[in-house]
Amino acid sequence: MKKLTSIIIFLIFSTNLYSQVDSTIYGLTRTPNAFYFSKINPVTGVVTNISTSIVSNSIANNTSTINPIKKQFYFRDLNKFYTVDLITGNVINSPNLTYTYDASFDFFIYNCMDSTIYGLSSNYYAHYFSKIDPITGIVTRISNIPVSISVCNFSSTINPFTKQFYFRNLNQFITVDITTGNVISNPNFLVQNGTDFDMFVFNFQDSTIYGLTRSPTSFYFSKIDPTTGVVSNISNNSIASTINSTASTIDPFKKQFYFETPNQFISVDITTGNIVNNPNFSISSGTDFNIFRFNHNFCSCNFPINVDLGGDKTICDNNEIVLDPKITNATYLWQDNSTNATYTVKQKGTYWVKVTDNNNCSVYDTIHVYYNDCDTLKIIIPNIFTPNGDGYNDYFVIKNADYKKIEVQIYNRWGELVFQDKNYQNNWDGRYKGNPSADGTYFYTIKSKGIFNNKEDYYNGSLTILR
Repeated sequence: MKKLTSIIIFLIFSTNLYSQVDSTIYGLTRTPNAFYFSKINPVTGVVTNISTSIVSNSIANNTSTINPIKKQFYFRDLNKFYTVDLITGNVINSPNLTYTYDASFDFFIYNCMDSTIYGLSSNYYAHYFSKIDPITGIVTRISNIPVSISVCNFSSTINPFTKQFYFRNLNQFITVDITTGNVISNPNFLVQNGTDFDMFVFNFQDSTIYGLTRSPTSFYFSKIDPTTGVVSNISNNSIASTINSTASTIDPFKKQFYFETPNQFISVDITTGNIVNNPNFSISSGTDFNIFRFNHNFCSCNFPINVDLGGDKTICDNNEIVLDPKITNATYLWQDNSTNATYTVKQKGTYWVKVTDNNNCSVYDTIHVYYNDCDTLKIIIPNIFTPNGDGYNDYFVIKNADYKKIEVQIYNRWGELVFQDKNYQNNWDGRYKGNPSADGTYFYTIKSKGIFNNKEDYYNGSLTILR
């Protein structure tokens, strides 16, 4: 599959794979003087300590995240960044937080697509998009300029497919490119039935950001469009009158969203917005349970297939192309919710497919199809290429050859035929009889015949090989 291009095709990501890991919600149990690493049963509300000793005497800013690959839970206190083993509950690392320019690092979240913990660092005047090394505690800025002057509450989330990090300030929902650290969009909130939107989490199963809408006296389960800032309620009725702003998380396999009130741990069905469970907390060794995260790893599938909808696509006139992932023993979901194994494209647009196997592992691919007039769709012939094996310009590539049947003949300066192909596929690397041709000028004759309209064109010219 190809990477993002601004002309013809973009792929959301190369191979995105996920599966359920251990379906456990981990967090910290507070006692009057310390915190223990724990887990909760969302059906019964029972909280069980995993660590047998204290993991920290304090926490800061109610932020945590999980690395499901290494089975590690991360949080911070005022000065240190902690790594806890999910199995034993023991602290593995607790380095001091180290900054070059800033004084705080919060809103952090682990991205399993590149094994990086991203977040926001602050110098008290502005916030920068940054990352942290959990072993050394070193925080490094990615953005060169502030991504926001202020932030609000402690929610953040990440879309690993589009490589985007989300957070909010008082009025805006902000999207940051995790590669450049640049702000992509920052629309004002448009909350249709409430005053605020928070406690949000990205769900990779349906690429939706879910959260809670606050009204003056209650909370509703909602979702947001990060491009427009529009917040839409999913639940018809209030699901809580008050919440603890310590954490929220999603089980993407059960399709449940979790948050807490002062006394209850609440599960919400993300499809209907209805409460599934709301047990009272049962904490035998502590006073409350917070900064919790559900453990899942959509990067964990050993998926031996590669869904590829193809390269650059352009259709012309009244023609059509068929997109075929060519994967057996799987289910399909296309951008218009159709579920056929193939999809016929008759007009320009963006098309994507999600292919899921029996183990609930999925692969996505997205393609952009453009329109062009067949009569104006000419081939473009280069006048030089450099077949030196460096991976760049190593082949004689004729643009728009996908839409023509191309016949090629190449001659050296003495009129000797060094290459010919009656169905050229952009695969000549400058060799003649298995050996690299000498640098210099060559001459071509090319016949192209339109695949769609059978129109023939003839071309003659010179070509330089330079290594």
